Amino acid sequence: MSTLPSKRVASYHEQYVIPGLNEIVNEKHTMARAAFMEWIYAGKPRQGPEFIAMQKKTRSAFKLSLRYCRQHEQEIAAEHLAKICQINILINFGLLFVSVISKSSVNADVINGHTGDTAISEMWKNHYQAL
Repeated sequence: MSTLPSKRVASYHEQYVIPGLNEIVNEKHTMARAAFMEWIYAGKPRQGPEFIAMQKKTRSAFKLSLRYCRQHEQEIAAEHLAKICQINILINFGLLFVSVISKSSVNADVINGHTGDTAISEMWKNHYQAL
């Protein structure tokens, strides 16, 4: 009895996740889609400016950028992770800075020779009553 080889089964949508798709390909896809719709509205001609714009310019640019993303998946994903780490480091530094500032900015201990909260408050009370 032979066993079937195990195969990693990915989810349906996981197969189509391509790093860099939004950053690199999205604009070219929008242009290719617009040119395609113009080609449709023109009656799907096999020659002429609509066909050239749809087939040879925008569609080929879209396919070329998509191919670039597929060939450089690991590099694009690594750059994306580096950006996320850099943002997280800046956010964590900001939180650390705020916590250090809030800890170091305590009220003054001595004002005009008066120490302690009650003595300082009594000093200010007497000062403002004298006005």
